Amino acid sequence: MFVDIYYACAIVLMMALVSFIKWYLTRNDDYWTKRGIPSTPRESYLTFIYKLSTQDMREFLANLTKGRGRVFGSFEGSSPSVVVAEPDLLRDILVKDFHIFPFRNEMKTGDAIADKMVSGVNGEDWKRIRTIITPAFTSKRMRQISSIMNDCSQTLLEVCEKYSNKGEPVDMKGMFGAFTMDVIASSAFGTKVDSHNDPQNEFVKRARAAFLKFTPFVIMVS
Repeated sequence: MFVDIYYACAIVLMMALVSFIKWYLTRNDDYWTKRGIPSTPRESYLTFIYKLSTQDMREFLANLTKGRGRVFGSFEGSSPSVVVAEPDLLRDILVKDFHIFPFRNEMKTGDAIADKMVSGVNGEDWKRIRTIITPAFTSKRMRQISSIMNDCSQTLLEVCEKYSNKGEPVDMKGMFGAFTMDVIASSAFGTKVDSHNDPQNEFVKRARAAFLKFTPFVIMVS
């Protein structure tokens, strides 16, 4: 008799727990519908990871905007969020009215240095780091960087010409990734590297290893 009551209570508690979890996860499912705003359906983390694993980010974002316009509702887990794909509005948010929108999602990697990047911090931390790096982006500094970019562009053109002369296909993503790496190494670190012809350079290997930390799993749990 006692055992039957015990199991009955356990089943009731289990059902209550499952019901609560379901309610908690779906409590905002109609958030955007109530407001008459187009939105993406809320998806499970497993579905989200699968899509990130089978599509590149450009394709993933392009599919989100289909049939929904350039400003629409979405979900991060069960929390409502807004996706903005309108250049003029993004310019206002990120430049003109940035003082009104200083907060952003924090993507934690577990690396003490990477987690303090200006793109991943908020509030006072953001203001402090922004104050430190702002002098590096004056008009004079940008003119100096443009000359560095021109030098790196010359290397890029030489590599393109080499492939053209051989009639071989070109990996544009890898090529422009190497170009970007060369520009960053030269302008930010004062180190001249040739990522096109020396992909095993120590600087290049370590930089790539740093970016590999941003896996779909890291994005999901951040």
